[in-house]
Amino acid sequence: MLLAQLSAVLQNSAIGGWVAEFAEDSQRGRIGGWTNVANLGGGAFGSMVLMSAAEALSFQALAAAALAAVLVSAVFLLWFPSPVQPVLGAREVFAGTFRSVVQTSRQPRVLVGFLMFLAPAGALAASNLFAGLGNDFHTAPSRVVWVTGAGVAITSSLGALLGGWLADRMEFSLRQPTVPSPT
Repeated sequence: MLLAQLSAVLQNSAIGGWVAEFAEDSQRGRIGGWTNVANLGGGAFGSMVLMSAAEALSFQALAAAALAAVLVSAVFLLWFPSPVQPVLGAREVFAGTFRSVVQTSRQPRVLVGFLMFLAPAGALAASNLFAGLGNDFHTAPSRVVWVTGAGVAITSSLGALLGGWLADRMEFSLRQPTVPSPT
């Protein structure tokens, strides 16, 4: 399961990097929304399949199936265009990124944005915990699968599409607004 999760994270990171390099600025919000829909839909579908199969298969068989599904789904990445090779070394990139994060995170507007980012992430993390509470509420496993799988995927996907649509229509800037001097 660890290898499956690690593979999925690396795959998503590679796709995110390609989107950042090849997508036009005017389409990034929409692409981000649809990427989240695909991520949520795939996660929900995979969760529903694994949770449904959990009663019939051993843990080892489920883990092997999850790993195989993630690895097979990454094959299409072989046909993506090659990204531009970085000019800077890893040390310069990480040092510059760390300085930028520290400088940017000191701005109050950024802190508010970070809290807005955490709210849906926390809600989605909580939905993962809800899947284990079905027995406590005398709920059939099939209902838990549908509510925490398809239900969460559909509602989260709608939010991702709306967020992507809004992101393409808003002007984002980390620069502080300028105040005209009184004359």
